[in-house]
Amino acid sequence: MKIEVGQRFRSRAAGPRNVWIVERLLNTPGAITHVTISREGAPRDTKTYSALALQDRSVFEPVIDKK
Repeated sequence: MKIEVGQRFRSRAAGPRNVWIVERLLNTPGAITHVTISREGAPRDTKTYSALALQDRSVFEPVIDKK
């Protein structure tokens, strides 16, 4: 799955299952792509993960918007 700015993911960790929004992609030559995410409703609460972590369904699940 390709990670893009604006995508939403839900943490699968125990406790509150917060929704996180992809804010930016951090690409550097020869390095693993990292992603900065912010918590929906609290944009100052940010975290940075490798893009692979967001693709790991045991850690995060994509939030599908119903239209």
